[in-house]
Order: sequence, then structure tokens, then C-alpha cells
Amino acid sequence: MQWNSFTRDFCSVQLRVNDNLGACGGSGFAMIAGQLQTEFGASVENAEVQLHSATPEYPLNQMTGLQGVYAFEDNPLLQDYAIKGYKNDNHKNGVTTLDMVLIQLHVLGTQTLDSPYKVIAADVNSDQKVSTIDLLELRKLILGIYDELPASESWCFVDRDQVFHDIHQPWPFIEVLEVQELVTSMMEEDFISIKVGDVNGSAVANTSKTNDVYSMDKVRIQTHDRNFETGDNVEVEVTSKDFVDIFGFQFTLVHNGLSLLDFVPGVLDIGADNIGHHNGLITMSWHSTSLRSLSPQDILFTLKFRASSGGRLSEAMNLGSKITLSEIYVGNKKSVHQLDLEFRTNGDRVEYDRIALYQNEPNPFSASTVIGFELRESERATLTVFDINGKIVRIIDGEFNIGYNEVILSKRDFESAGLYIYQLESSALQIRKKMIYLE
Repeated sequence: MQWNSFTRDFCSVQLRVNDNLGACGGSGFAMIAGQLQTEFGASVENAEVQLHSATPEYPLNQMTGLQGVYAFEDNPLLQDYAIKGYKNDNHKNGVTTLDMVLIQLHVLGTQTLDSPYKVIAADVNSDQKVSTIDLLELRKLILGIYDELPASESWCFVDRDQVFHDIHQPWPFIEVLEVQELVTSMMEEDFISIKVGDVNGSAVANTSKTNDVYSMDKVRIQTHDRNFETGDNVEVEVTSKDFVDIFGFQFTLVHNGLSLLDFVPGVLDIGADNIGHHNGLITMSWHSTSLRSLSPQDILFTLKFRASSGGRLSEAMNLGSKITLSEIYVGNKKSVHQLDLEFRTNGDRVEYDRIALYQNEPNPFSASTVIGFELRESERATLTVFDINGKIVRIIDGEFNIGYNEVILSKRDFESAGLYIYQLESSALQIRKKMIYLE
């Protein structure tokens, strides 16, 4: 036979042989492993995976690392196993008023959620349906009335291989993976991880993604600046020149030396359910199912205070994110912008003459903490966090607003518990303070 040199080819084949029952002197054990990821592809860190079996040494528990992977080695063959994921921390992670907008549009049928996992995330009260009750519960969490959802853990985990015949009715779903009569290593026992309440995928799932300072366009609300004396009744009417094509907003308002007496809605349909009352703080969450645009003369709402000490409004009040993140949702794309409170006198913006770096709150902290500071003008500034040995832990560099600003740090920014130093550097100052992180 003549060999044709132009038609030669070869391939490489790798053959794996499993001694399932130990007939060749094998160990009689196998591995069960998998990965926890969101539907958006983010690995879920610090989730507990539980492996159950009838033998005495089970259940076994393991925490996922940065890649969201778990692996249980040396499991006896021919046994039945069940695998379940668990994570119940930081219920507010990724939950904002924007999620409420998307959930309400789904409830109304105007714009339905496009995956079964988002529908499961929207079922905040775990009654296997998405309704206005879920919106009410979610708003209480956003406003800080709830620290956690009363009827749901913060995450749930679904069999990655589950087929949903109706994505808008995904219940019941498979939360426990079953392996019957283990005969070989099972390396792809994977879960889709769902952050309850977060339907737009903004939750931080692992330490490779951290909270960033806003660098987006700003939408400003305004009020008239003035002095007040002890015992004065102070009415704060809030307007906006930028309120165009708005779907919703949320914020935390600090009001030092001012006790809230009453809230009066303006052109927006804001009621008692939209407001959270805290010691020296107000939280607010409002949304609409259609774009809203207002004129600069329209009053959004009025806050009525009584002064417990004398001061100036621009020094007593600031908009921040201590409890509820300060943000606003603009346009059909529902883009997230920073919300800013501006004080004016005779139509002119009040210029700040103050520079300050405040103590982080809370301090000590274990989950997250807020660092507030004030600048005389809008400018570039740098906040740097050091450990006690001077090693840089985090650098946040960006353009910040005139007046009050906030930066949020989470436990993901710190390698271990201990004393840390944070430093603010701008064109006018360099100042440091200390904080304590507790694991």
C-alpha cells in the first residue's frame, strides 16, 4: 500500500479509568465538588456548603473561597449524599430602590423580569410569588427599618442544572443537590447563587469586587440656606433644577441640632412608608413606574424641624449614605447617578469654608463603616487606608463634591482584624484618624 504523505494526521487522547468499587485496590472513596456563582458569573465567597450523609462523620461544612469553589474529599462510595449552600449576612448587599422599580414593573406586567433567578430574588417574603408585599418588605430593608428580611435568608442557592418550564413561575426550585450511591468523583455539583432582593445584579459577591466612590454624573436637589436659633421652627422646602426623566431616588439625610416635627409631601407621591426615622437621621426611598420630570419651582417635599441649638442650615444638614445609599435613577436605561444636596442664598450656591475629616461610623466595625469628610470646593482628593505597620490597604482616589462626602468601606477591604489608619489628602489638607476593624 502506498503511503500518501499529504494525508497524514494524528490526535492525542487522554483516557481516565476510575476504579469505582476499589476492585483494583483503590481507596473506595471519591470527591464531591462544585462551584457557587451568580447568574451574572460572579463567584460567591464566604458561603457555607454543607454535605450530608447517613454515616456518623457527617454532616461536613466548608466555606467557599474567592473562586466560589468547594471540594469534599474522601467520601465513602455507595453512600447517598445531599449538598446545600448557605449564606445569611449583609441583607442590604446590592438592594436599592432601583430593585423596587424593576420589581414593580414586573408586578404590573410593564417590563417582566427576564430570568427565573431574578424572579426568585424578587420573592422577598418567600411566599412563592412576586407581589406588592415584597415591595413593602424590601423598602423597610432599604430604609433601615429592617436590618434583615424577616422571612428570608440573604442568599439562596439553586441547582445549576435545573430546567425551568416557566421562568416567571420558578417554584418550587431545587435547593438541595442529591448524589445517590456515589460511585465516582462528582466534580460539577454547582449552584446558581441568588442574592434575595437584588434583581439587577449589583450585590458584591466576592472580595475581588469592592465598593467604589461614585464617579457618575450628579443630580442636585436644592434648598434655601439660612441661620436659625434655639427653639426656632425651621421649614426646609426641597426643589430641583435637575429633576428630568427620573424613575426614583434614595438617601440618608443628617440633621444635627434639628428635630423633625413633620413631613409634608409636594408634587411627588411620598408618604410615611417612604421615610425611615432614626436618631438624627432621615432615610427616604421613592420610585415611580414611569419617568417623572419637574420644573425648578416644584416642591418635591418639605421637612419641618424644631431647632435644639442655634446654627446654619448648610452646616446642620447633609446628604449621605450612612444607612441608605444616596443615589438617583435617570432615563429609560435607569442609570445610577449620585444625588447631591445643594444650599442656595439669593439664588446663588453657598460656598463652603469648611474642611474636615470625621471619625468613621460605626467604630469599631465588623461588616462595613462610613468615612465622612468635607471639602471647600469640588476637587480631586485621595483617601488612603493603612494598617498599623504602614502597609497600604486601600486607596480611593477621585473627584469629590464641595461640602460633605462619604466613602463606604467593607470587611472585604481588610485582611485581618486590628487597628487601621485612614488619611485624607486634598489640595488644602492632609489629616489622619484611627479606626478598628473587628472580624
